[in-house]
Amino acid sequence: MTEEINDKKDNAVVDMLLSRNVEEAMDSETMILETQKRVWGALKKGYEYSGVVDESDEYLRKHVFSKLDMVVLYVDLVGSTTMALDDLMVKIGVDFGQNIVVRYGSDEKNSHVDLMGPAMNIAAKIQNMAKPNQILIGGDVCSRIHPTLKNNFKQIVWKNDEWKYRSRLTGEIYEVFGFKG
Repeated sequence: MTEEINDKKDNAVVDMLLSRNVEEAMDSETMILETQKRVWGALKKGYEYSGVVDESDEYLRKHVFSKLDMVVLYVDLVGSTTMALDDLMVKIGVDFGQNIVVRYGSDEKNSHVDLMGPAMNIAAKIQNMAKPNQILIGGDVCSRIHPTLKNNFKQIVWKNDEWKYRSRLTGEIYEVFGFKG
């Protein structure tokens, strides 16, 4: 029963990310294609996500100088600098860990607020290692996802020391997993 509830919650998250209300199994390729369509539509229409920024900014300002555990997601639009009419591809990196909310300046309402910490850095590095249309997650994320979802991920075996980052807890090479779809 608990597994069934968790599966429904997982589907709800996917539906939310894809702006859908349909409960169905979805492979990673379909998810990427749906995301590409939405992003292209937003780029063509000039859509702005101003409401999200306001809520995020408000949340960060309430937690200035706090250390927060969070999942960090980095997305790179591959080829976005040229903005050719070729297929839009994404590279996604995700990590989990503690970050600190910082404010640059003394003005509580107008100074820039940001997040800093190892999870931010590693998520960016993981995203950089992803291939176009690939989702990579750090070991700290993989250890927290539902066991049925873990079956969709395979540990990446790095060649030629291309990944040198170490776990903050064990000191061993930090594991990264790719979505198999």
